[in-house]
Amino acid sequence: MFKQKKGEIVEVDAKYDFSYLRSEKDFVTRKWHRFPVENDWHNMKKRYDTESPERIDPEIDKKSEILKNRDWPFGISLPGAFWQLRDWCGFENLCILMVEKEDFVCEMANFWKDFVIKIIKKIVSKIKLDYVVINEDMANKEKSMISTNMIRKFLSSLWSQ
Repeated sequence: MFKQKKGEIVEVDAKYDFSYLRSEKDFVTRKWHRFPVENDWHNMKKRYDTESPERIDPEIDKKSEILKNRDWPFGISLPGAFWQLRDWCGFENLCILMVEKEDFVCEMANFWKDFVIKIIKKIVSKIKLDYVVINEDMANKEKSMISTNMIRKFLSSLWSQ
């Protein structure tokens, strides 16, 4: 079993080692055992300190100079709230929370939104972005993983404020 970047405890086939998960050379099917929110949400949030020096590349000033006169688009990509909450809670757990603890799901989603906004503000104070992509991994080949009402309740309103 291995602890992933966001704190999830996962198990993979014995032919893969921990470094394989860190480099993500290819998708490796994981068996999920524990998620960071299961242990303690309030302590987990401390790992998302936007003032922590490692949040922003220490060479951002040097890189911003290099990017200043670029002739190509430059931007960032980040996980959306559903994707992030699913990583924190696990898919099944998140779905149960969406039904049984709506306020808690809203708290987590808003925490993620606030974190992302603060980090993006730090980046754009140094580098002009041409685009920001917010990814969501919330659908299978045929259908959404959650209902339209859940999308409206927990996700749609986040970025419209």
